[in-house]
Amino acid sequence: MLEDLFSREPRMSFLKAKSEAFESYKWYKAWLKTHRNPDGIVCLGSDRGGEFIDGEFATYLLNVRTAHNLNVHDSPQSNGVAERLNQTLIESARSMLFRAELPPFLWAKAIHHAAWLRARVPS
Repeated sequence: MLEDLFSREPRMSFLKAKSEAFESYKWYKAWLKTHRNPDGIVCLGSDRGGEFIDGEFATYLLNVRTAHNLNVHDSPQSNGVAERLNQTLIESARSMLFRAELPPFLWAKAIHHAAWLRARVPS
C-alpha cells in the first residue's frame, strides 16, 4: 500500500512476492506524476524490509533524487499512519464481506473498495 501523505489517498497493489515491490513502486510513481504531482515523489518512508533497501531499489532512488527515510526495524509503532490505515482497511473489508455474505476470496476487491470509500468520504 502506498499513501500520499498530502491527500491521504491510498493506492493498493497486491503483490505475490516482495520482489514485485520495485515494479509496483515505479508504476505508482508514474501514475502519481501523471495524475497528481508532476514533480513526482520527493521522499519515500518505509520500514527496513529487504524489498525497499536492496541494491536496485536503493540505486534507483538515488538516481531519481528521492530521499528514503527508514523507520526503526521491527517497530510498527514508528510507522503508525500506515499501520493504522492497514488496520482500518482490513476491518472495513472484513465487515463488508461479512455483511454482504460474500466469500473470503474477494478480500482484495473489498480492500480496494474500502480504500476507494475512505478517499472519498470526509473524516
